Amino acid sequence: MFSYTLLAIFSGVWLLTPTEAIGLKFKKFKIVPDVISIAPYQKMTVKYPNGTILNLGTYVKTVNVKGAPDVSWLNKGQYHTLVMVDSDAGDFSEVNHWLIGNIPGDDIQRGEIIAEYFGSIPDSGSGTHRCIFLVFKQRALINFNEPYSGFMDTANRIKFRVRDFAKKYSLGNPIAGNFYLVGWDEYVPVIRKELGLD
Repeated sequence: MFSYTLLAIFSGVWLLTPTEAIGLKFKKFKIVPDVISIAPYQKMTVKYPNGTILNLGTYVKTVNVKGAPDVSWLNKGQYHTLVMVDSDAGDFSEVNHWLIGNIPGDDIQRGEIIAEYFGSIPDSGSGTHRCIFLVFKQRALINFNEPYSGFMDTANRIKFRVRDFAKKYSLGNPIAGNFYLVGWDEYVPVIRKELGLD
């Protein structure tokens, strides 16, 4: 902190710590307070198969987020829960796009999948959607009492609320996060057709 202060004095520019920068981004896009009350203190790495890497508000094409990304975060061997939600799904409040619990460290392949990954296909005219990844540290293994949602299952994904889920399982505040912005684009009809939704 001392070096940041000296630099600020001599250059007239105040540098933010990584934690402060993450907090500002989450507040700028109103993820705090719309979805969570306190921003995570670390940025998780989110990299999609096509090479798209998220950087706290990256605007993406729907085709670039079709498949599940590789994710990682700093960990010390504890168990974690990963949640991905679209916070701008209109009447549905938040929509659960991905949910994995009991992840040892950041090895999601060994976690308990509660909801399979489902990419973004926003409706035409629905504006920009904030799709948010959050990681919570668990105190121990959790017996999740949640219905499994397969790739095409939507019933248990709608009206999901991160706050309620975190409270139910005593997860506290998220330790890591990232997010992207997405809207309807020319790929949505193609993806919907591929999925048999039209």
